[in-house]
Amino acid sequence: MMHFTTKKFQNDGSMTGGAFDFERATTSLSNQSLSSSKKVTLARHGLSSWNEESKVQGSSNLSILTETGVRQAERYRKAWANIYFDECFSSPISRAKSTAEVIWQGREEPLVFLDSLKEAHLFFLEGMKNVDAKERYPKEYTTWREDPANFYVNGVYPIRKLWAMAREAWREMLLSPDGLESILDSHAMVKQMTSKPGMASRSRWRCHEEREKEDGDSN
Repeated sequence: MMHFTTKKFQNDGSMTGGAFDFERATTSLSNQSLSSSKKVTLARHGLSSWNEESKVQGSSNLSILTETGVRQAERYRKAWANIYFDECFSSPISRAKSTAEVIWQGREEPLVFLDSLKEAHLFFLEGMKNVDAKERYPKEYTTWREDPANFYVNGVYPIRKLWAMAREAWREMLLSPDGLESILDSHAMVKQMTSKPGMASRSRWRCHEEREKEDGDSN
């Protein structure tokens, strides 16, 4: 869960975050003053079919939520049953969309699907088993896994594009006029939105004890 607080300064501007007394320690997520504090609760999507098969997912819509993933989403719903949320934001990609729909069952507040929450497009790696991708494209696969900021295909840097999308997603959510308390459902985007570029730790994002199997990718 992330809490966003509004602080006033001499120029009457506002910044989000708590490190306002350290020079350049806080980076604005919206580049605009917030009219009120906002709270965002983070959730990752449930176990997907390509997670189980250890396949690279990326932006593919072919990887769907498994029965285990549905149960994980149901646990979210039960855990948050007595908590009010103004709205829920989700990636429109199948595994995240299905997770959000399960979490949001029985609520009347808006469920919003943002294109800016889509995962990175990983080109020819998508749909390949990790072991096969590593063998067939050793340079590209290793760069993606170990130095994602410098992974590129035909001059395109997918993870750098993801960072820009993450900032846009924050803008859309923080400046939304409807909600003071929101849920964000994604996975790779959650990591990119809450960590320094390329520094996200995979181990931090196992959401349930059932998620013991190594993910098919970082999405």
